[in-house]
Amino acid sequence: MLDFYTQFAIIKMSPSGANNLLLNLITMTKMTSYLACAIAEGFCEGEGATEEQQIEAWQYLIDTGHCWTLQGWYGRTATSLIEEGVCQPAK
Repeated sequence: MLDFYTQFAIIKMSPSGANNLLLNLITMTKMTSYLACAIAEGFCEGEGATEEQQIEAWQYLIDTGHCWTLQGWYGRTATSLIEEGVCQPAK
């Protein structure tokens, strides 16, 4: 959870400034299943993620096997990313 001053800074910043701060917070956060899904779908914490962060999130979902147990869209998208060479199969 963000402390009061960080929340205040996000509210007071311009939209692009808040977006940059959000991207920095994503970069500094350890990848979890929730964060990977948020980035993959572009909601909450994942909104505005860079292409590199999106690929990292998808690779995390593939490596952990979560993409095969979530909604079908995750598995189909993971398969496409592997076939296109964007992501690697789990080791």
